[in-house]
Amino acid sequence: MEKIDYKKILDDMSVHGVKTTPPINFRVPGSVTAVYDAMEYFIGPKFEWLSEYGQVAEWLTNNRGLGLCLYGNNGTGKTILVQRVIPLLLFHHCRKIIKCFNYYDLNTKTDSITSMRLISIDDVGVESEGVVYGNKRWVFPEIMDIAEKCGNIVIFSSNLDAKGFCDKYGIRTFERIVATTKRIKFTHKSFRK
Repeated sequence: MEKIDYKKILDDMSVHGVKTTPPINFRVPGSVTAVYDAMEYFIGPKFEWLSEYGQVAEWLTNNRGLGLCLYGNNGTGKTILVQRVIPLLLFHHCRKIIKCFNYYDLNTKTDSITSMRLISIDDVGVESEGVVYGNKRWVFPEIMDIAEKCGNIVIFSSNLDAKGFCDKYGIRTFERIVATTKRIKFTHKSFRK
C-alpha cells in the first residue's frame, strides 16, 4: 500500500484555491524537568509540585494537535502555566510563539484573537457578553468553533467545570472543548491561602 504524503496533497489542493491548515503539533523534550524548572523559576522557593503539572508536561511531550484546558480550583498555578511556562517552553524548544490574552481581552481584541492559530487565554468564563456595534456576542464559543474547523491550538485556564461551561456557553461549545483540548482538572487547595 502506498504511503500518502499529506503535506504534498494539501499543498497541491492550495494551488486550486482549497484552503486547508495542517495540525499544529509540537514536542518538548524532557518536559517534566522543563515544567518543574520553569515553575520553580516563576514561583520561587515556595514552589510545590502538583501531579497536574506532570499532566501538563505529558501534553507538552506530544500535544497530538490538541490545545489545553486547565480548569479547577483557584490559586493552583494554572495562570502561570498558560501565560508564562507553556509560552516560554514552546518558544525555546519549538520556536512557537503563543499570543497570551486575559478574559477581558476577549471583548476588546476579538478580531486579533480569532485570527491567530496559537493562543493562550487566562480565566475563561469570567468575561461578560460582548457588544460590537450593538450586536451581543460571546467570543469564546467563536474561538472554539474556529479552533475545531481550522485546527487552531487554544490553551486556556478556567475555574469552570463541565456544568459551568455548559451553563455559560452551551453544550456545543463544551463538546468543542472536549474535541480540541486535553483537559486537566486542578483539585489541590489554593496556595494563596
